[in-house]
Order: sequence, then structure tokens, then C-alpha cells
Amino acid sequence: MKMVLLVAAMVVSAGCSTLMVPRGYQPGGYHPYRSPRSAAPDYVPVGRWDTVMRLPKETVIDVLTRDGRATVGGFVDADEQYVRVRLGDADIPLSRLDVVRIDLVELPGSTTRAVARRAAGGAILGAAGAVLLAGVIGGDAWPPPGALVRAGVAGGALVGGEAELSQRRSRLIYLAPDYGRP
Repeated sequence: MKMVLLVAAMVVSAGCSTLMVPRGYQPGGYHPYRSPRSAAPDYVPVGRWDTVMRLPKETVIDVLTRDGRATVGGFVDADEQYVRVRLGDADIPLSRLDVVRIDLVELPGSTTRAVARRAAGGAILGAAGAVLLAGVIGGDAWPPPGALVRAGVAGGALVGGEAELSQRRSRLIYLAPDYGRP
């Protein structure tokens, strides 16, 4: 009975998976493949100054002002009226009213270390999930087989590392409200 429930849960949870459908197949025949994700635009942080204020110090940002000048430097701090960017030895205050957009260029610290740390945390959570799954559903298969635990570790590490890489990629973090309207 447990095996029937396990197989039924797997089939139902993976029913919408694009991995189960050949690439390019759509009802009515084969067509060029379009991912449903590619149709949705990325989140645009129009008027979200709080994302600027929460940046860690020494984050490399690119600030574009209304006069077309781009200032690329290390983030010092931000308050409700100004963002301060370090260029060489000087801190340049830029008024919020003059800022058109701010792009994240690079987060501080080693990318390798951050990805490894997040992947390790994901691996621990994946292993714990696999052990919990085997304990709840496994019955006679307890202790869990090594392959299940290894799959949990690998899956958790992959998800954790990818999440950190996604967080550290260059992206738009602020767009002035006047420029965000169509």
C-alpha cells in the first residue's frame, strides 16, 4: 500500500513537468519549443528604494543619473535622500531625485565561498529530507539506502548553489518611478 501511495504521489507531482514531454511537442504536433517562463518578464523594481538601502557595504553598483552619467563604484550607504558611492578615496553622494536606475554589478566577498556555503547548507537539507522521506514512507527500507541519501545531498547542493548564483547575478535593483511606467 505504501508503494502504491508513493508511486501515485510521484506521478501526480510530476504531471506538469516539462521533462516528461519531448522537446518541441505541444498538443496538435511538434512546434518550436517555447518555455512558459520566457514569456513572463523579470520583476522590475520600480520605485523600490528600499532595495538600495538594504545593499551590503562594498557592493559594486552602477548608478545612472538623469544627465546620463554612469557612476560605477562601491556602495557606501543610502538613506531616504541620497546614495553614496565610493570612487577611489572619495565618497560621492548622489541625490535620489537625480537617480534613474541602479544596477547591481557584484556582491562583496568571494562568489566561490558563498556558493560553496549555500550548496553545503542545501546538501544538509537534502540529506535530511531524504532521511525523513525514508523514515516516513520507507518502513522496511529503514535505514535509508545510500543512493537515496546521496540523491538528496546532490539535489540539495545543486538547488542551494544555483540559488546563490541567481542571487549574485548582475541585475536591476532600482528604477525611478517616472521611468517605470509604459
